[in-house]
Amino acid sequence: MLIFKKVKKKDLKIIQNYLQNSPYKLCDYSIGVMFMWKKYFKHEFCIENDTLILKTGGKEPRFFRPIGKDVDGAYCLIKSYCESKNIKMVFIAVEEDDFNIELYPDDFSKVILCGTDYPTFKYAAAKLLS
Repeated sequence: MLIFKKVKKKDLKIIQNYLQNSPYKLCDYSIGVMFMWKKYFKHEFCIENDTLILKTGGKEPRFFRPIGKDVDGAYCLIKSYCESKNIKMVFIAVEEDDFNIELYPDDFSKVILCGTDYPTFKYAAAKLLS
């Protein structure tokens, strides 16, 4: 069973090592935003099979896309976790073209894609640098 712990300053380097390899460049997947909003959003994490699993939302948890070597295994672990806690499996801040819901058609209660139910904004990094 997954055991999540709160994001603390001492964990930032470990989490950052995974986030920097994330295919997502959304602010939700940046260590600064995660640490800055950790109390408000109740960010928690665990690492299983060299894969980072992020959870947010407290009593109504939501999960980010797992990051690491065993993404499919992480989905199975999240599913088991949700079943054991009798909670819905909900994912947030997921890019539509990255999330293959056909692989898990009956497992997810909801996937909140970027720019839909969850107000995520995308910016062109090159424009911000100039």
